[in-house]
Amino acid sequence: MLAKQLSFLPPIDEKEVRNTIIRELKKYKALKVQLEYWKEQEAAGMSEPFPRLSDPHPYNELKVAQIDRALT
Repeated sequence: MLAKQLSFLPPIDEKEVRNTIIRELKKYKALKVQLEYWKEQEAAGMSEPFPRLSDPHPYNELKVAQIDRALT
């Protein structure tokens, strides 16, 4: 019975899953470094050298916290 239910699911490409995980972990690492730099700048009292229309910092901080939680 279980085999029949699983046959309805599309086959999973392990290589594609690995590549997706690697890509997302690289993005996570870049976001984490970006947040560290941002905190260093804030601690030093420096403002951003270029103005922005929207602030992605809260979104990035939340994303890093969620990935940290998932990895631990």
